Amino acid sequence: MNKLFLNAILGLAFSISIPVYANPDNSCDGEQSIFEAYTLKGGKHVAVCYVYGDVRYVYGNDSGKPEMLINVPIEKVKFSMAGNGDQSVTIPNKKYQYIVGEYLRGGPFIQVWKGQSFVTEIKLNASDFENHIERYINN
Repeated sequence: MNKLFLNAILGLAFSISIPVYANPDNSCDGEQSIFEAYTLKGGKHVAVCYVYGDVRYVYGNDSGKPEMLINVPIEKVKFSMAGNGDQSVTIPNKKYQYIVGEYLRGGPFIQVWKGQSFVTEIKLNASDFENHIERYINN
């Protein structure tokens, strides 16, 4: 009887604590990571993850409200791998596209495009990043 009661209490405590660890709507914390890194200059965090059937792009400081947060249906996101091994994920946002990826011989990066015009490229810290783009190519 005591064991049954203890299991019931533990089960209740676990079910109540789940929402505490749920992903806030402004991060990739606890979600299926596609890509994650920090900028070389300024230490900004960039994360791309799969959440609620969408791909989420988050950019900004680690804590607090992100500078940029984009949720896009996965059908509108492009995952690619070049013949030389370069990998990228393209996140559309109105007139802009944010391309996050890894050059096989150049490390991780973010590119920003407006329409067909290149805006900028931001180098990311190659010593500390996650890249799982290959899991989504050809899906």
